[in-house]
Amino acid sequence: MAEVRSELAPYLERHEELFLSTNIPNIGKRLLKPTRESSETRIQKMQAKHAAVLREIKRVATVFPGAGEKALEIGFTSGGESIIALERNGFKAAGIDNFYQDNVTSVNRHQYIAELVGADIEFIIGDITKETPAPETTMAYIYSLSVLEHIADISSAFDEMYRVLKPGGVMYHRYDPYFHARGGHSPTMPDYPWAHLSLSPEDLERYIQTLRPHEADITIPWIRSALNRNNTQATVQKALSKAGFRIRSWISRPVPPEYFAGLTSDILQDCLSINDGVSLDDLLAGSVAFIAEKPLH
Repeated sequence: MAEVRSELAPYLERHEELFLSTNIPNIGKRLLKPTRESSETRIQKMQAKHAAVLREIKRVATVFPGAGEKALEIGFTSGGESIIALERNGFKAAGIDNFYQDNVTSVNRHQYIAELVGADIEFIIGDITKETPAPETTMAYIYSLSVLEHIADISSAFDEMYRVLKPGGVMYHRYDPYFHARGGHSPTMPDYPWAHLSLSPEDLERYIQTLRPHEADITIPWIRSALNRNNTQATVQKALSKAGFRIRSWISRPVPPEYFAGLTSDILQDCLSINDGVSLDDLLAGSVAFIAEKPLH
């Protein structure tokens, strides 16, 4: 990253008006200022996705979260367009994020986009695994997309979600499990599917240090702090039940067919022997989506 910064810094300083910040972050933040048109396009796409999710919630939930009620999205590092879409779908919307414990002021992309499109969104800096600033029993709806796999203490996170949801409140989460073919995300993936699971945690770090040494200083701390490497589908279901939620829908979408051929008997044996509690269902799940509700009584 030192070499990257030295090469890019002169361009960022020369064209400062094009960037949200001239400080180049290690991971996870886009620096180019989005246009109003591109932001509106993303928001409209998210509105349609939210509408589809809400139709499914209406089909299975005891109470449907109505217009004007409070909604909380977990995660907005990508820019907050999804939270703005929730607002346009009729909710009083807020978002919470801890930015992987990073300095949130380094790139305020979410705030820039909200001001660009005139959205009135509350962005909360906080940790969903601890008691947050959100008042107790005030939220009708909680939503997250590609977030749960990054939460280390999933049980505490569900406890806090239960606290802030009102009785009858509902939540929807879709996440990319660590155990699927590409579940390590790009910083953690060696050169074949499931390799992050067929190596022990120690061997995976040794692989990165040996073959990708220029990434190691950033990648290894990220693996340790930003990926949950223990949550099987069964663990998540048990944590939901222990927190008091009722699961109303559970959908595990399979990995693309081209990955199936790559799951050889040797790789399968390594994955199952190294990772406690992992099943074939976990390895073949491309993504997981579920709806859960807080009981009325």
